[in-house]
Amino acid sequence: MEQFNAQQYLELMLKDKKKHIQIIALFALTKKYSFENYEQILWFIKRNSKAAKELEIFELDKIKRTLEYLLQTVNYKVALETVSKFIMENISELKGEEPILILKNGERIYDTTRLRELEKLRRIKYVKNKWFEI
Repeated sequence: MEQFNAQQYLELMLKDKKKHIQIIALFALTKKYSFENYEQILWFIKRNSKAAKELEIFELDKIKRTLEYLLQTVNYKVALETVSKFIMENISELKGEEPILILKNGERIYDTTRLRELEKLRRIKYVKNKWFEI
């Protein structure tokens, strides 16, 4: 009988068509949980499904950044429900990072995803290694 490989199974879950399954896998991998068998993973999925479904409206990258921030800064147990509480916070501001660009309206841009959105809207452009508002 082949031994159960939880790491491999979690990596397959990251590619699942259901986003809440991807979120649960991301959570388990980021927190470095270990599972001895398939039944434990099924239990973990069931335990985290509600919170993961609530997070489906967010990009996986934002979920991961929020989770990593919480794991580095809080001294209590972090669950997906905790991520839900903090997901709307600007993690870059909480970390004290400098923004990549500050728009005239005061919006502070910390991530390249938002830069690309604004670039598509033709509100900013990239010239000589620097972003500018149009």
